[in-house]
Amino acid sequence: MLLNPSMTIPLPDVVWTLRHEVLFYISFVVLVLNRRLGIALYALWTVAVLVQLLLAAIGKPIQGLPSFFLSTYELDFVLGGAIAIVAPKIRAATWPILVALVAVIGALAIGLRIPR
Repeated sequence: MLLNPSMTIPLPDVVWTLRHEVLFYISFVVLVLNRRLGIALYALWTVAVLVQLLLAAIGKPIQGLPSFFLSTYELDFVLGGAIAIVAPKIRAATWPILVALVAVIGALAIGLRIPR
């Protein structure tokens, strides 16, 4: 019933996403109350998640409860915020090029991960 951060599998299963959403909303409150502090928090958090991602790639990720806060799910919120900031500044004619670029990069990334 509680949405506290935890590494245990919740019941029902869908609660895992709510835990990350609550964490995001708590951090978003910091951004609303103090823009500079919020931006610094998101910048540090993004770097920490990327470091965790690199550590996982070499087989030495941070384990336990800290790994909850360093989950790559948190990058979804950061990327969503970045898109919300950038989207109004991009001309409509540029979107098809950006979508194609993302699709090509995604296809390449998937292709590189498939074992041959």
